[in-house]
Amino acid sequence: YGPVMGFYNIEFRFRVADFQLWDNFFQVSVVPFYDIAQVWDKIREINGQGYKHSRGLGLRLIWDQATVILMDYAVSKEDKLFYIDIGHVF
Repeated sequence: YGPVMGFYNIEFRFRVADFQLWDNFFQVSVVPFYDIAQVWDKIREINGQGYKHSRGLGLRLIWDQATVILMDYAVSKEDKLFYIDIGHVF
């Protein structure tokens, strides 16, 4: 964590299913991704060195095209993480 950060992400979204349940429309997507990030204490310290890399796989459940339930599992040299979030489509 730092006050200055650089974050880059590439992901591919593959819709694998659409269905209706109790008058609600759902879409399911599988999302492989690759992230690159680095943090610094000051803007003048920004450089191209020391970026951390992670890769993972996510599952997206989109509910009525407004609410998204995200489940991601990511792996890096330092750690592994399972992440769940509920938000809105952007």
